[in-house]
Amino acid sequence: MHNFVDDMLSALDDREMFSRKQFKQMRKGVDEILCQPTASTSFASVLQSIETRLMELFDAYKKRQTDKRKVQSLRSRLDEIRDDHRERLRKSGALPEHFDEQIKHKPKGTSHRIITATTDLSYLDSEVRFLNRKLFRRCFRLRKVAVGSYDVDCLTHVGAADTDSDCVRCICGISDDDGSMVQCDSCHFWLHEECVTVKHGSHEFECEICRMKATRTPAVDIVLRCQPQIKFKKCAYYRTLVNVHNIQVRINETVYLQKLANDDHKAELRRLNETSKSSEASGSQHLVLQPKVKPRALRFQPKTFARKDLRCFRVERLFASPEGHNFVFGFYYARPHEVYCEPGRMFHEKEVFATPMFDTLPLDAVVGRCLVLEPRIYILGRPRMPRYDEAESYPKLQDVYFCEYQTGKNSRYFEKIPSRNHYYINTEPHNFVRFPIQLSLSRTFTVCFLPYF
Repeated sequence: MHNFVDDMLSALDDREMFSRKQFKQMRKGVDEILCQPTASTSFASVLQSIETRLMELFDAYKKRQTDKRKVQSLRSRLDEIRDDHRERLRKSGALPEHFDEQIKHKPKGTSHRIITATTDLSYLDSEVRFLNRKLFRRCFRLRKVAVGSYDVDCLTHVGAADTDSDCVRCICGISDDDGSMVQCDSCHFWLHEECVTVKHGSHEFECEICRMKATRTPAVDIVLRCQPQIKFKKCAYYRTLVNVHNIQVRINETVYLQKLANDDHKAELRRLNETSKSSEASGSQHLVLQPKVKPRALRFQPKTFARKDLRCFRVERLFASPEGHNFVFGFYYARPHEVYCEPGRMFHEKEVFATPMFDTLPLDAVVGRCLVLEPRIYILGRPRMPRYDEAESYPKLQDVYFCEYQTGKNSRYFEKIPSRNHYYINTEPHNFVRFPIQLSLSRTFTVCFLPYF
């Protein structure tokens, strides 16, 4: 009995929720009950009286405390003490009936201690070390780089290519060297044939970047010449598509999405789906449209977004409805704080996880560009275009991630992504910059910390 009272009072005292005067009065009242003659009172009545006093103390704390998590945590701690002493009384055969009945009628789950973890999202917008080039000496400064504050499509760091080189620099911004290619006679870079229109009979070809003396990849819409067989009826599918933020969204790239204010786009998607079901499936179509480069396409429009408010998204398809609504289809990546895992699991700060959560969203939800690589490429180097190397130290880049695992439907288990499912990155020397020393990936990071009780 005395041990039970000491444990309960110790749990209440550790919280420092009452004044010393109130706690001494409660302690004195409990001691008076314990000192009552055993001949006049039974063990069960004494225990019930003590519990009543202790619950009065807990109820007083419950009324004053506005944080429900702290109240639930204290309740769980008191229940653990009761369960421990209940088992001791049961073994000795002195368990009162009321003690056992309260346990049976207690709501499920309250016997477990609830530990609340606080998520630290500061790792998403950590400070980056930059070289201050205005000073003659090597001086570094720290500052936070927001999404959309710098131009990843800048081309000022790329000079002219050699005549016999295989360098790829296309107006679509994609560095893949698959399929038929066309070489510009001015800059000697190669472009995808499906992204440009070459006039028959002309002896020289000049790309739009050279013709307009562009300092960044032009933000232009490029239609897929070979339209997919499975598609919405009367919708045009694109290789690249420009949104209201003047961002050229590209197939198979990774972007940042902001949360939508409403779901108005779903009505348009339902209408497109019903139209496709009511009509016969048509075969693939072949479209040839000349990309139009407008003066606005050459301007960078900086905007700032906090990474904690955005989600990583892999673009699978881009299409436009007959009414002119543009959409992006793909799947989400989950950051370490967005997955379920065992408490001891450690992560890397730049690690993300592929999820089976596919979605179709308005193209204007894209507010920035990021890069997700497989671990083998992540430690090897970085692509030249798009350029994410404005920071002096490559490992500190905030918009470059790596993905090694994919999650299940409920994000509760992890499995390695098969090598055939990784997205292609051109690692040829003309399109890829290798690190002098390969990076090392060590998972020593956790996004949650447990408060001390």
